[in-house]
Amino acid sequence: MKMKIYWYLVVLLVCALIISGCTAAVNQYGASIENVESLRSMQSTSKVKVNAFTSDELHKSINCRGTITINTPDGKPFEEYIRNAFISELRLAGIYANESSLAINGNFEKLEASSMMGDAKWMFKIIISSEGKEPFTVDSEYDFSESFFGDRACQEVPKAFVPAVQQLINDIINHPKFAAMLQ
Repeated sequence: MKMKIYWYLVVLLVCALIISGCTAAVNQYGASIENVESLRSMQSTSKVKVNAFTSDELHKSINCRGTITINTPDGKPFEEYIRNAFISELRLAGIYANESSLAINGNFEKLEASSMMGDAKWMFKIIISSEGKEPFTVDSEYDFSESFFGDRACQEVPKAFVPAVQQLINDIINHPKFAAMLQ
């Protein structure tokens, strides 16, 4: 009987170690052709740079159901990942210049994921601003596959991040005040 309890405890300990130390990384960003084409169609005569994206507390990782920690591929904050994604799309559209005097700022009020049944989504709320221009707020949500089981649900969170960021950028550049910000 003691041997059976011993093995039961060993298995339980191994399972606890496996579950508690899991991490997952989001994929490298891939630019959205739709976003690049939208940016090109704005026919901006100005080049733009993107300052650091900020938030009250930088998101170096995001926890999923308390069991899996989600990180960016390089371990940098999610705000920086999204900034770099935005820069890549502006660069592909031919309107990015790091030395430009026209700078876009972004401050996240919300940057989080939910993997709960009926509510699996990435949620962003960001204020976009530029000196001398009227700021605007973008609320963006990206729904993804949900699952009752925590491990399956938490596998979907990092997989959905790239399309969620593409959607966020699309929501930013299609906001009525964005084109005016580039003038």
